[in-house]
Amino acid sequence: MKNILVLFSAFCLICFSTSAQKLSFGSPYSAFGLGDIQSETNGMQRAMGNLGVGFSDRLETSWANPASSGWVRRTVFHMGMYGNWSQYANSTNSITQNQFNLAHLGITLPVAKKGSFSAVILPYTQNSYNIRNEIYDSVGKFSYRELYAGDGGINKVQAQYAQVFKNRLSIGVAGTYLFGPIYREQFVIFPDTSGAFNLRLSDQYRVSDFGFSAGLQYRIFWGDSSWTKWSKEANSFHTTTLGLKYDQGRSLQTSREYLAVRYTTTVLGGTNVKDTLQFRYTQKDSSGTIGTPTSIGFGIVFEDFRHWMLGADVVRYDWSNASFFGGSSVYQSKSMGIHLGGYYIPNAFKGETFWERSTYRGGFRMFQTGMQFKGINISEWAVTMGMTFANRQKNNPLSGVTWALEMGQRGTVQSNLIRDRFIQLSLSFNLTDRFPWFVPSKYD
Repeated sequence: MKNILVLFSAFCLICFSTSAQKLSFGSPYSAFGLGDIQSETNGMQRAMGNLGVGFSDRLETSWANPASSGWVRRTVFHMGMYGNWSQYANSTNSITQNQFNLAHLGITLPVAKKGSFSAVILPYTQNSYNIRNEIYDSVGKFSYRELYAGDGGINKVQAQYAQVFKNRLSIGVAGTYLFGPIYREQFVIFPDTSGAFNLRLSDQYRVSDFGFSAGLQYRIFWGDSSWTKWSKEANSFHTTTLGLKYDQGRSLQTSREYLAVRYTTTVLGGTNVKDTLQFRYTQKDSSGTIGTPTSIGFGIVFEDFRHWMLGADVVRYDWSNASFFGGSSVYQSKSMGIHLGGYYIPNAFKGETFWERSTYRGGFRMFQTGMQFKGINISEWAVTMGMTFANRQKNNPLSGVTWALEMGQRGTVQSNLIRDRFIQLSLSFNLTDRFPWFVPSKYD
């Protein structure tokens, strides 16, 4: 256990230091609305199309459904990070950007005979962009320049508890705390016009509020030799898991500081401020909050945990509450996400080689982001794959390392919008103690 704690602490330091030194900028779509909403899945799920509502595992908690914690019966540290390469293009130009970020840090603790508690910190949204726009007059002469920049994002701390009833039904509830700053700036610059006043608009938002979600998972056990015969015993290798998850959209308590400055530049590169306007307020109403979407998801998973698993999720989002300080919304009222995935293990327990005991994962996801520009809905899709490395101790396959590769696209170049083609590589770790911490042993 000492080695696990040392590795966990070292990993925390590495992840937070590298996360604080992000490479380059993120998606231009993070300039709008809530920003770039991040995945709340772990490495195993990322490799299987972000499968989450019906997914459960004895070593991994799904943060997408609080009920999944109930099936984890050992103390597990969860941690992950990812790197992202993106090519952003419109109808005329393209650029490439890279990022490296912390994905999640969490822990699951069995605290009752059939109940487990989990806690995690992970990013909820990201705002990281730098956009430059050159404006020309009717005869093609350069007029002025617009610059847009953003940084920060909303983080999420989630604590959840799940209880298993009759070895078949797991019911979970989760409390979340959303917090963090969002910085957005806009410049209008007249570099070639003598005496013209440049304009700088700065917004700083600070989010701090609570929310909740709930979910359930129900397992149907089948006979070991037939999928047509229902088993009364909850110890069959063949299972069907039905999952349901609800996340209540909410208006987040948010403070805002706004600054507007008119200025001119000197020959030496300095600035002369003409005038400023600044205000600050915290107001929990339709014009003083950031609204998050309501979602409800259904999942189904077929599994023989010795060899394979296949699953699908459908998640429905309601964006009618998703506003950003009362501004004009870029979100359509409804959207949907579809997630398909599974895994294959050649020989989980009796395999003699590393490759026989490793788990091979794959999937596909398609997600409507809810954003709409120029009458075009912005969608995202990705093909995913990955592998969970076999433990060296084949009779004790507890801790695990999973890598996941996602290749996909978001947006389109139609109507001069922005297309994002991305490749994302994730690495996650599950460090597991052999014995539960808070459940007393049956024997001395």
